[in-house]
Amino acid sequence: MSKRSKFPRVFWTANFIEILERFAYYGIYMSFGIYLQQLGFSKGDLGIIQSIFLLLSYLTPIFSGTIADKYGFRKMLIVSYLAYLPSILLLIVTRTFSGIALTMLSIGFAAGIFKPLIAATVRATTDSTNKTLGFCIYYAMVNIGASIGPIVMGKLHAISSGYLPGPWVNSGNKMNKDRRVCPISP
Repeated sequence: MSKRSKFPRVFWTANFIEILERFAYYGIYMSFGIYLQQLGFSKGDLGIIQSIFLLLSYLTPIFSGTIADKYGFRKMLIVSYLAYLPSILLLIVTRTFSGIALTMLSIGFAAGIFKPLIAATVRATTDSTNKTLGFCIYYAMVNIGASIGPIVMGKLHAISSGYLPGPWVNSGNKMNKDRRVCPISP
């Protein structure tokens, strides 16, 4: 058995980016229903948007992977980020059904562009001595990002809606007598 090769820096960078992307993707996806409900939309509206969102985010990689093979992973990552960032920021201010639907479709499209790029980078940066470990690390990063994103988004929602004290609350602060806390806490 030959000695395992070290992973290059780009391998670790790509995996770190994967954590952040999965964090954002699942953080938005899992909290999106609460957001729509607070805006007064129905579960049917949610179903329409999420169905199209998922369809787009899972079909786009077929094409974006092909384009990345032709033009390069780095260029396609830049395109993905350029699609992601304005879409996420637009989601903050958009309030109409059509605006939210188009924004989520843009996020789904950006996620679809992104999906094949990191896995392909892992493939390109590993060899026969470290390929299995490389993909194990990659899938661990996917799962870490996908697990932490919804938890953090849930906590941020709880803080913003007044169910949990914000990080700025100090229980010893006399100025903070009427702070809001989780209604189920003793």
